Amino acid sequence: MLPDIVEQIESDPPNVWLTSFYGFNPDEWGCVGFSLGGQRDTYLRETKRGNLIVVYGAKNKETPEEERGKVLGFMQMSRDTGHSHKWISPMQIERNKRLGRLDKWTDAVKAKRAFKIIPEDRPTIEEFAPVTYTSNNLQHVGSQGVRLLPEEAIRLLEYEYAEQSVYAENPLAVTTIAKLKPSKGMAGARKNYTVIVEPDGPKELYILRLKGNKTHFLGKPDAKLKGMEIIKVGLSKSPQTRCNHFNWSMPDCAFEWEVLMTTKQDIGEVYANQDIALAGEDKMKTILDEYGTSLGGEFFLAHQDTIDEAWFAGRRAALRKAAE
Repeated sequence: MLPDIVEQIESDPPNVWLTSFYGFNPDEWGCVGFSLGGQRDTYLRETKRGNLIVVYGAKNKETPEEERGKVLGFMQMSRDTGHSHKWISPMQIERNKRLGRLDKWTDAVKAKRAFKIIPEDRPTIEEFAPVTYTSNNLQHVGSQGVRLLPEEAIRLLEYEYAEQSVYAENPLAVTTIAKLKPSKGMAGARKNYTVIVEPDGPKELYILRLKGNKTHFLGKPDAKLKGMEIIKVGLSKSPQTRCNHFNWSMPDCAFEWEVLMTTKQDIGEVYANQDIALAGEDKMKTILDEYGTSLGGEFFLAHQDTIDEAWFAGRRAALRKAAE
């Protein structure tokens, strides 16, 4: 079990560090990487088990505009080390290859949990860490991280978060929006998290399809969407339950998710564990990202023939994994 998150914030000095990312997508990038020799060793030497890494959006064109210069959330880290490709999705690895940064940030430490600040609460980095975020620290913040001061780290208790799935960890089935709960003795106790995590075990791959007017949903001309579907890919013990959760989270409207494909529907059985299904999910995402259009995370826009190609490629990848 990981140490309490708030205890890391309240410790003296805080077991909380600051770094910058080109956006914050822990479901695709489940680690923190270092490029220069010795940086990871320095980080491990100066942090303690269960430390937090606060992420803000780097101020450059590679970061989505709405995230630039904003504090996006934090990850709670393990002490597991290895090559970053162990904990980055194949789809993201392919993107890195296309962007010419395949060999950057490869000395990695695995993340265990991740929390995003809801967009309405995200402070600017200057507001959040006015001392740590200075010209003298900027190079170190981006390359290896810098420890936050107590008066900066404690600001993490001010915001509302939604816990996120972390790549190579069991996916979250349900999460709520809430504030961190201060440890006993602190004034103004806040609601703690209620999170349901799917345990490992038998899993199916699935594809959900959004029913409704795609032009209205995406705000794009009909001509560009002709014959294309909005889909979500994933893995779960119960794809129908996952579909239901997505529909329950939507208002009563003209849009609804439906189950398009599942492993059991296709081959009449399920995969023995998450690792097998994850190999299939990763392959589906890679195909859809290359030949369709990514809508972020596990969501894509694609023609039916591309969806079919991704599905069968994912099934083959899962079977190869099962045979190892």
